[in-house]
Amino acid sequence: AFVQAFGGLPGHLDTHHHIHQNPVVLEALLELAAPLRLPVRGLDPSMRAAIRARGLWTPEHFLGDVGEAPYWTASHLVATLRALQPGPTELMCHPGYFDAAIAYSSYGPQREGEREALCDPTVAAVVGEMGVQLASYAAARQGI
Repeated sequence: AFVQAFGGLPGHLDTHHHIHQNPVVLEALLELAAPLRLPVRGLDPSMRAAIRARGLWTPEHFLGDVGEAPYWTASHLVATLRALQPGPTELMCHPGYFDAAIAYSSYGPQREGEREALCDPTVAAVVGEMGVQLASYAAARQGI
């Protein structure tokens, strides 16, 4: 159904609210991903090891969370960028416009703050200064 709707496979697999932290769900996800050779979001070192044991790609690091306030602010992004470890890092974020289309979301208003932080010129300057390469899962697994 996904291929029919979008014309190809997804760039990677993950789960809503990280339910693949449950070992049974992770196993099911890996059984789906392995024959398709799809990368999988790895939240911690043990999950990344399980993903790699199946011969699948996952970033070296995972950063991000949600809460009562926007997780990513410009100052938090700058500090995080300056502390990045070597290797591909997934930065999970939820940018957007809070409108009627997402009014149901428990992380609705925070999306505006994250969008503003991601578009902040200071953040863009630090990305350039640090030589950070922004990439999709597909580009990152190809070695950019």
